[in-house]
Amino acid sequence: TIENTLNASGEVVPEFEEMISSPIVASIKQVIKNAGTPVNAGESIILLDKSATQNALEKQKFQLEAKKNNIRTLKLELDKSFYDIRSNNDIKQLRINSLMAEVENAKRLYKAGGGTQEDIDKAELNLKVARLEKQQLENEIKSKQQTMQVEMRESEIEAAIQQNALAELQRKLNNADILT
Repeated sequence: TIENTLNASGEVVPEFEEMISSPIVASIKQVIKNAGTPVNAGESIILLDKSATQNALEKQKFQLEAKKNNIRTLKLELDKSFYDIRSNNDIKQLRINSLMAEVENAKRLYKAGGGTQEDIDKAELNLKVARLEKQQLENEIKSKQQTMQVEMRESEIEAAIQQNALAELQRKLNNADILT
């Protein structure tokens, strides 16, 4: 047997190195596997402190819930406003009916000799004013409904955008573990 020894010095370097980046900003909490330690697929090599991102995620969840509450509040306001305006519209219609009867009474009294043309004109003017008020209220109903629906739609869009941002942040948080 021949034995041969050889003295050498140098540095052992890995066959390849890989840079791993985290999808979130985080600090290293603990190094689980040191350099040169064998690793298996799926094993965690670094434990990250993800508390800042988790806090941001919770904050976004609260903001999203607040936005959803805002949408519910707008819907309740729309329903109440619509009901109130509808009731006012019905009251205006009753007033118009009453004024129409007054006009007819004033005309009958005038024919019978117990009233004046001035009474008829006054009753007709009151009727005309009541009809214009009712028309104004009906226009207000339409305008209020359209405005509230636009506000609700805007809030729903903002909530959907926030929901997507929340899902993206959750995905990044889930992918933030440094695995082999």
